[in-house]
Amino acid sequence: MLVEIKLALSRNLKERRQKLMTQAELAGKIHSSQPRIVKAENGDASVSIELLIKAILATGATPQEIGDMISSIGSLRI
Repeated sequence: MLVEIKLALSRNLKERRQKLMTQAELAGKIHSSQPRIVKAENGDASVSIELLIKAILATGATPQEIGDMISSIGSLRI
């Protein structure tokens, strides 16, 4: 389940970020690096859920939207 959550967050991050800013701009907003954003968007296992959430929030998502995203993953398995 954790893997599915991370992959869904990664996909969502990429979709949101592409509409709003470059990877370098997002990296600057969250005090990270552009290569780390690439890893986050590609679902690299070394990227923490915390970084994914921080990055998604930096694209303007609300905590509620992130919660909805995560809860919808569990409902897909039913």
